[in-house]
Amino acid sequence: MAKKEKKPQEQTFIYKGKEYKVNDFNENQIDDFNQYLDLSNKRQKMAFNLRQLNGGCQFYESQIDKHIEKYNQKK
Repeated sequence: MAKKEKKPQEQTFIYKGKEYKVNDFNENQIDDFNQYLDLSNKRQKMAFNLRQLNGGCQFYESQIDKHIEKYNQKK
């Protein structure tokens, strides 16, 4: 039984919900898309980091509030 050779799958990208073939664009256009994709990924990571920072600050703020409450009770 002969092995079936897989055709290399054509590269595509999705932009605003629509799929496009990479080969339909020139190098400059592809570079613009890659720049956008990189910036978009960084923006998402920064948004995640901000949520994480806010959660951490809230936790430590509540810890400090507890310390201050104990301190005030000793007075």
